[in-house]
Amino acid sequence: MDDLLFVLALVGEVAVQLVLILALSFLVESAVEWLLGKTLPLLQLSKDAQSVILQFAALGASMFGVFYYGFDVMNALSMAVGGNVPVGYFGEILTGFLVGRGSTAVHDFIVKFFRPLTTK
Repeated sequence: MDDLLFVLALVGEVAVQLVLILALSFLVESAVEWLLGKTLPLLQLSKDAQSVILQFAALGASMFGVFYYGFDVMNALSMAVGGNVPVGYFGEILTGFLVGRGSTAVHDFIVKFFRPLTTK
């Protein structure tokens, strides 16, 4: 019984962390688009230059959020499989890149690596 409670608590902790990472990616994506999406065209830059500025702004905002909250997708992956990878700079940087890509990229990552086990 204690093992079951431990597993349920672990799954809950991983799920909470993944939901928060997804929420952060959505908020960063929305904020960058809102702040810069309408402003950059006024500067009369090329579309490529605007795209690069948006990408770096999203990356900067996501890195700040990930380090501020201490999100680490490698830690979440290890907890999901019963491992013990501590939160570290490398995992936080990877998480920052993932969050900076936007909510669709984070959703695709979660679906690929955290889908429930099915029994046949």
